[in-house]
Amino acid sequence: MPPKCVVPGCTSNYASNKEGYITVFKFPRDEHLKQKWVKSIPRKDCDVYTVKDNNLKTVPRISPILKDNVEPTIFPGLPKYLSSQKNSVRRNPDIRKDFIVKRQEDQQEEWLESDLILNFSSLYENFQSKLSMHLKKWKWQQETGCIYFYLVVFDHDDPDIRCSIKILESMKVEVRINHNLLVKDDLSWILPLSLQISRWSQIENILARYSEDHSESLSLNATLNNFNSIVQILKNKLMQNDENEKVEQIDFLAEQFNILFSNHNRFSVYLILKSFLLYVHSKKVYSIVRENKLLTLPHPKYLTKLCGSLKIAPDSTSENKHYIKTISEGLSDLEKYIVLQIDEIYIKETLDYKNGNLVDFAENDILSQAKTVQAFLISSVFGSMKEVDSLQPVRNISGDQLHEMVTVVAVVSDNVRVNQNMLMKLTEGSADKHYFHLSPDYPTFVMY
Repeated sequence: MPPKCVVPGCTSNYASNKEGYITVFKFPRDEHLKQKWVKSIPRKDCDVYTVKDNNLKTVPRISPILKDNVEPTIFPGLPKYLSSQKNSVRRNPDIRKDFIVKRQEDQQEEWLESDLILNFSSLYENFQSKLSMHLKKWKWQQETGCIYFYLVVFDHDDPDIRCSIKILESMKVEVRINHNLLVKDDLSWILPLSLQISRWSQIENILARYSEDHSESLSLNATLNNFNSIVQILKNKLMQNDENEKVEQIDFLAEQFNILFSNHNRFSVYLILKSFLLYVHSKKVYSIVRENKLLTLPHPKYLTKLCGSLKIAPDSTSENKHYIKTISEGLSDLEKYIVLQIDEIYIKETLDYKNGNLVDFAENDILSQAKTVQAFLISSVFGSMKEVDSLQPVRNISGDQLHEMVTVVAVVSDNVRVNQNMLMKLTEGSADKHYFHLSPDYPTFVMY
């Protein structure tokens, strides 16, 4: 006959109980654990007890056995307050921590694998199922070699594309907001510098972010990029109409606009040349323009440094020759035919001390102060080149002294009757002869 349960109210294994046989256990031999059992069972003369199923060890045997250190807790036939729910034995914290970390790593690895876009073909075939939640708001269009996502809004009853996202076959992404193309800085929060996508989550984040109006959040670089695109379109239109002067003006204004928003001022050759011409004409005006920030122009020291590399100085014949040689290298053979013009500039008599030397003495009288500057100017006969060949400070220069400074190699004239007669006399009356001799050492050419 099976052992009976001694817990008050329990009829397990009694003849009156028709539910079948119930496993019961004897009190443990360990005295400490035995006292826990006696205290747990509300009966003093108890010698068997019941335990919860989860306290049993599952082993391949006929009769089950108890886990270690368990005690009776559930008494179905007694009031509920006499039963207690004992917590199962917690695993070692380090083991539990390792288990949780491993589970999270496995979940993350599984998600990363499912998030990966293998190639454009995979994107092309699966984007509708992968992005179904976002496609309730976004329109899409599949084309050969690309996929478009776009949002259409109605402004004054006219449809307009507020935002478009284009994914090319190379997996590169192009995002436009109100037709303005976003640059790398605008997309650096989600895409690498190559602007190529590799995961579904990248597309989901882009679609979620730009589903709202972000036109005011365009970066400065994106705005400048769009401005320069418009400038280029305008320049192309002007060049088609042969309006090249306007193209130069637009280049100048566009450069000023870009310099305003640049961290480093980088000037074009065109701007430097124009700045130099303004500086040479009036240093005062140049300073006013810079100080009032009407235009962003190079610092005068920068222009001076550039000029210094040309090796030119009023009192240095060798440096002047170097400068004229540098200029002539950019001229064609025809443009190298020049006209010499001589003029004088009156100056105030004064002496100045520069770099340890007294300056402003006259070239023709080294003990006197200069009163005038004799200027020798050259200009191309068949070109637009005009330069100052030499500036000579002098005092009361005479015609004989000026004659010594000049060697005539050609005479230029138009072909009016008076000039023809004069030049015929110079060439000894020969119409085929195009030179005459002012000096026995070299010919002087006649040019019409």
